Amino acid sequence: MITRITAAGSVFLAAACSGLPEEPVPPPLPARPGILAGDDLPAVRALLREDNPSASFGLPDGTTSSVLVMLPPPLSDKELMSPARPVVFDILIDAEGCYLDRRDTPDVVRLIDIPCTPYRRPRR
Repeated sequence: MITRITAAGSVFLAAACSGLPEEPVPPPLPARPGILAGDDLPAVRALLREDNPSASFGLPDGTTSSVLVMLPPPLSDKELMSPARPVVFDILIDAEGCYLDRRDTPDVVRLIDIPCTPYRRPRR
């Protein structure tokens, strides 16, 4: 009985040790805020409109701030109030490039072939 437990333990130990990487993997670089160039803004808006063709956008627009805001649809004639809220995206840059990080969900939209520049707060 003891030899069976020892044999099983050595098999689990060997399996656990064989899965370790040889070299430690460096942690990913943290994402930092970015802004879009003014001429790239229509391409980003078109990308976000694929899911919602009637979307409109508010301020800030992503060219002066690291935030992009998509407004909810307007009320219809028969509506008095709506629980809809604006969708806010943070513009971030990491090692893979630029992406939009939606604040209210874990959704991320990668901006392929759309460059971002690091955001620098204006001096007062």
